Amino acid sequence: MIAILALVALISAFLIASALNRTSADVSNEREDRSMGALRKAKAALIAHAANEQWQLYKALPKTPLTDSSVYFQPGALPCPDQDDDGDADCTLPNTSSLIGRVPYKTIGLDDPRDASGERLWYALSHDFRKLRCTSIPAPPTPPSPSGCTIINSDTQGQLTVVGIAPATQVVAVLFAPGEALQGQNRDPANASAHNDPLNYLEGPPNLSNPVNYVFTTASPSAAFNDRVLTITRAEIMDAVEPVVAANIERDVKPLFGHLNAIGADASRAVALATAQAERADRMMADLAVRVEQTLNMVQTSIGAPAREGRAMMGAFRAAMQALREMRKGRGRQGRGDDEDPLFI
Repeated sequence: MIAILALVALISAFLIASALNRTSADVSNEREDRSMGALRKAKAALIAHAANEQWQLYKALPKTPLTDSSVYFQPGALPCPDQDDDGDADCTLPNTSSLIGRVPYKTIGLDDPRDASGERLWYALSHDFRKLRCTSIPAPPTPPSPSGCTIINSDTQGQLTVVGIAPATQVVAVLFAPGEALQGQNRDPANASAHNDPLNYLEGPPNLSNPVNYVFTTASPSAAFNDRVLTITRAEIMDAVEPVVAANIERDVKPLFGHLNAIGADASRAVALATAQAERADRMMADLAVRVEQTLNMVQTSIGAPAREGRAMMGAFRAAMQALREMRKGRGRQGRGDDEDPLFI
């Protein structure tokens, strides 16, 4: 019994010592995994939102009224950052700049994402990928490019830059796990201006002097830098958006092609019928021509033969009459000769 108690005591002491002897590297790795996991989850949700959420609203043009502030148009556009820490996207003016704020987790249907320190994730978005409501409506029946709307193509480039140990250019969006507040960073929730100021969360500091081309910094963890950064590139957006848009187009356009095919089949049948009718008409005209020709020949025969016979009879009659005249003349000359002969005796 004493031996068993001693064994239990040894095992307990070993477990306690192991827990106490966890290195700072172990703790740091665990925190890194938690923060990066939250960043990856937010990234996947943002890309999925860009690929799937906008199609029906985009098709609503020009029927959707501009007065509806919740309506934005363009597959591939990302939601604006949360500017006031309420979880909703805030597309604030001016429309000519890129944006930075927290991840709008409510807008994209994500549970409140936080890093290992308990801070909400931050998010910067390129101007050319932000959702913008149209400032004017195009003529019906379809957009395709209303004034003031975000127009995103497969070659649209991001406008954010990341420098440091993981540099990147033409980035569409950047996600940040800000970590614990460092010296000089004021994140007091009672002070709305300080609480929502990115300079109190991001190290570097970020260069936001250009309203469109923001520049952010990446560095190894240190006492002066504890941000974790994850980028979203154009290729990652398009790899998700293009198949969804293509499938939606195919779904919407396929019935039209079916209708066109039906129209084409009807037209082919009509052409075939018209061709058959034309051939029939040609045959009828040919038959009519033959019959007309036969009739004319019969008329000519019926009129010409009697005419020829009449001419022959008249010729014979005239010949007979001429013969009679000649005979009468001959007799007259013979009678006068007999009367005159005695005169010469």
